[in-house]
Amino acid sequence: MPVAVRFPDLEHWKAQVKCQMGCPVATDAGRYVQLIADRRYEDAYLVARAPNPFASVCGRVCAAPCEDACRRGSIDEPITIRALKRFVTERYGVESIHPETQDRLRHELVTEGNRYPGHLPVHPLSSDASPARRKVAVIGSGPAGLSAANDLALLGYAVTVFESADEPGGMMRFGIPEYRLPRTLLAAEIDKVRGLGVKLELRTPLTAGFGLSELRALGFEAFFLSVGVSKGRDLAVPGVDRDGVVKAIDYLLNVNRGYRMSLGRRVSRTERITDELTPLTDSPCSQAFTCASVRPPLQTARRRRGLSDSTSSSRALSAPNPAAASAKDRRSASCSSPPLVRTLSTSFMAPNRRA
Repeated sequence: MPVAVRFPDLEHWKAQVKCQMGCPVATDAGRYVQLIADRRYEDAYLVARAPNPFASVCGRVCAAPCEDACRRGSIDEPITIRALKRFVTERYGVESIHPETQDRLRHELVTEGNRYPGHLPVHPLSSDASPARRKVAVIGSGPAGLSAANDLALLGYAVTVFESADEPGGMMRFGIPEYRLPRTLLAAEIDKVRGLGVKLELRTPLTAGFGLSELRALGFEAFFLSVGVSKGRDLAVPGVDRDGVVKAIDYLLNVNRGYRMSLGRRVSRTERITDELTPLTDSPCSQAFTCASVRPPLQTARRRRGLSDSTSSSRALSAPNPAAASAKDRRSASCSSPPLVRTLSTSFMAPNRRA
């Protein structure tokens, strides 16, 4: 009986390194974890930084798909890869006392780990360093736009980033609370990109009078559109259009821009668990301010399992400690929430607090 035989090729070999395949930028997480175990912290940082211009940011807010793919998870628990990345970036990243460490990657080959095209160092497509380099316009200064600007600058292009907001960073700045991602760290990462010669034009959105044709007239030959998706999605439940119901994205955009939001004294948090949603109007918590999918800033410890902070927090919030809560909080937390929607009512936020 004939047996089908498949000869392993390069793609088959790559697929065996599951954590690296799980990473969107193909970071060899397994190798820098090994280097950390060997106390070779600087080499571990260079491996983590080589494919990723925002390694320090990802050490704090990455969703950690490498942990989801980690082989160790099939045995007991995934390696806490993201926490280890933060460990080495705090020693050698832009937030450390050695922020110049990553500059070695421009000229020095990292011999550790599996390197793919696009990992530093890269050689410019042209050795011509004259001001007449080919011009590329990047629309949007979020993580995609700035990463593209970083790579294009390394390849020798003259890059200009056009941003409609007053500050660069996109949803890294306006969609993530500062306690999760310090603004000084984000600014330091962006300054490294600008140090490559990338120009940044703030308060310059694309409009009907200033579009791609106008940019082409200014000499730009190529365009990278990374305008982002800074809009929230409605929950398909009755009452979503009631006063006081605010989308998570809208809430974060307002707070991170410094706008004051009057929340009242009771806040209800609603999290989507499955595709089926049950109306919130039958719950006493629905009378309070409702913020869909917003994680309250409670002090919840990250679990040892390789889970994202949002998953850990939602589990912790869905099971409050009755012994630690007051009688009023216990009554609020025990409101009749439907089984498919987790709802928490508490008074953790002071009204009229300015971010």
